[in-house]
Amino acid sequence: GIQGPKSTGGYGISFTGLEQEGHEVHVITKWTEPGCCDIVDMGLTQPYTVLRVDSSLLTNRGAIIFLFETETGRHLGRVSATIP
Repeated sequence: GIQGPKSTGGYGISFTGLEQEGHEVHVITKWTEPGCCDIVDMGLTQPYTVLRVDSSLLTNRGAIIFLFETETGRHLGRVSATIP
């Protein structure tokens, strides 16, 4: 998942869980942001993380929709894939 461009450092995103409901896979992420008094790099950043899912762990195959969400339920995006 990608947070988008940020004007300073101190931001991050990490994977915290994966839940499958039928043909939907919910990818749960945690976002971190700098506090108001934190010392951060001044410059454009674009936090991201890469997740590889072993297809043998999925309970359903075929057309799958991966839904990216934060731990608080904020929808970040979706990606469709066909799993043989």
